Amino acid sequence: MNNYPTYEDIFSELKDAIKNAVADLFTHHGTENFYHIALMTTGEALPPFLTASSQEGLEVTINKYQEKYSNNDYKLLKYELTWSYADSLYAIYKYEEYFKTVEYLFYKRPNLHELNDDEREIEFDFRLKLMEEVMLELDKEGLFGTKEKRKKLLINVEIFSDDDENIKRAIRLNPSNSVILEKYINW
Repeated sequence: MNNYPTYEDIFSELKDAIKNAVADLFTHHGTENFYHIALMTTGEALPPFLTASSQEGLEVTINKYQEKYSNNDYKLLKYELTWSYADSLYAIYKYEEYFKTVEYLFYKRPNLHELNDDEREIEFDFRLKLMEEVMLELDKEGLFGTKEKRKKLLINVEIFSDDDENIKRAIRLNPSNSVILEKYINW
């Protein structure tokens, strides 16, 4: 018998963490035009964190890069920074406030490096499926907006690397009439 946190335990805590972080984001930065909110994880499906990007935040980041690196190629910077979770003003958003219990529960799960290949794949899939299902449920509850607002916001569960699975998850998590999904896919 193992004493690992269950799917339900982690689901509930992760849902609360995302809900609280997004509510905080929209409360304190609600005048911004957000186009991307993602739950990010590593290739080992370690504890996830939230990142968000807005048009206004992107402009601030581009300006910083132009000043710091004397790079005046606005078009290139915009292309490179639009979907960069690490360069977002809201990367790892409110992790300390909302995600510490999630982190604890993830680290109580089996260590992927101590599992055989089959076990590792099962545990990895367990974690990503859980993250995706939490985002789906929160979307159904309207956390990420409704109607026109939702069509302009891409939500996802992403692994750091450029990963075809990121695109597949984005397609599953976003409405077919999304105005931003195609931009993400073609990036």
